[in-house]
Amino acid sequence: MGIARAFFFRHTGAFSSLNRGSPQLRNARSPRTLREMLVAKGKEPESITAGSLFLVSRPCRLRQFRSIPEEQFQIVNHKRLYRRWKRQYGRGLKAVAKELDRCRKTGDAEAVHQLRVAIRRTRLLALMGRAVIGRERAMTYRAWTQRLADALSPVRDYDVMIDWAKKVCHDAEFVRALQKDRAVAWREARKALREPAPADWSELRRVKAGAKKRRKLAARYEKVAGSTRERIEMEAAYFERLDATARHDLRRAVRRLKYLQELEKKPEQSEQLAKLQGGLGELQNAQAMKQLLQNGRSHLGHRTQLIRDIKREETQWFTRCRRSIKRVVKP
Repeated sequence: MGIARAFFFRHTGAFSSLNRGSPQLRNARSPRTLREMLVAKGKEPESITAGSLFLVSRPCRLRQFRSIPEEQFQIVNHKRLYRRWKRQYGRGLKAVAKELDRCRKTGDAEAVHQLRVAIRRTRLLALMGRAVIGRERAMTYRAWTQRLADALSPVRDYDVMIDWAKKVCHDAEFVRALQKDRAVAWREARKALREPAPADWSELRRVKAGAKKRRKLAARYEKVAGSTRERIEMEAAYFERLDATARHDLRRAVRRLKYLQELEKKPEQSEQLAKLQGGLGELQNAQAMKQLLQNGRSHLGHRTQLIRDIKREETQWFTRCRRSIKRVVKP
């Protein structure tokens, strides 16, 4: 229960004392009964949310989260998983080299996006396959790609905002201001892109694994996929209470699980995860644009109407995300 408690404290600090409460309180099965108990203990009714009721009243379900991944992601055919991993990993390394060269030359929005996607995929695959690649080599590659991704992150944020501004704002001056800011961010990012690849870059592609390493790869897959699924389950339990940072973390977890599911070739599950990832991304974009409009650009004449429109779109994406979560997190 350590992970669950840490998660619970992070988002529901007002209820942290309940873990030291009576067994009757912890084991209450009915949300209505639990709500009455909480009120009797002096808690404000308004502060008792569905998410906190779920986490406090369902310790048995939280324990099930720990057992579900072991059954759902158990790998029987280690050789088949290794072949799929090796194929995707090799393609990923080629994609990183190709998109890095393209990004250095053009720096356009599509090149930045594709490079970040290739980096995310291969970084996860390298983390999974470090028993095959070698721990030191895998960690060196991971650190290098992380620096690239961090440098490109502000550029990607501006690309998203510019795209939104063109579709929604129809204000040329506002778009030009964003493009100037993007140019500044790109100049900074180019410095990181000039950093050479790891010296043993060619060695990263030469992978060969016997039965022992294949077993380790499968065990690593089960561990990473299981912990990722567990995180999604717990985040989804109180999605409505998550702040923007926590929703971003949820989106990253959903994306990671989608990549892992692709190794197992489960298209239906991958499709549902992709829909949830896309919805969370649109929700994040709407929040970023709303904050930008609220905090900047005094020359934007129709700011109030734009903020109102974005809030409406934010609500729509929030509703769609809740529906997607229900499909992904099945009881």
